[in-house]
Amino acid sequence: MIIGNLHRQVVALDRSLHRKLTIHQPQMDWSVAAELNAIFVAGVEFGEVCREYPTLFVRAGTDPQGKPQVAPIAALGLAPRENLFLQGKAWRALYLPALLRAYPFAIGRAGTDQRAELSIDIGWAGLSQTEGLALFR
Repeated sequence: MIIGNLHRQVVALDRSLHRKLTIHQPQMDWSVAAELNAIFVAGVEFGEVCREYPTLFVRAGTDPQGKPQVAPIAALGLAPRENLFLQGKAWRALYLPALLRAYPFAIGRAGTDQRAELSIDIGWAGLSQTEGLALFR
């Protein structure tokens, strides 16, 4: 899932175009999430998420039959673009939601054929052409 307040320069990951791309791991600088005040969570995360984050259910559109849908989120702040779980570059909670752990990667839709593709936030400072773990061999 591509998150507007997190993924800034999203492009489809391409083996040819990104052949030399490397990534710094483990990620320790979470300042990229400074403007993220909520994040979607998966049902399998509830046990961990509810221990540290307020968990809410929000409207998430409608299904093909027009029936309202809801989605669970972990609240990170009370105001727009406020993240109370970030202290400088460090994350203040023990558990990090799955969508954040996957950063800078995201799953997105490609055009009108509804194909899902792996995308990457190409503007993230933890990517390099020279240092880190190679994404492709």
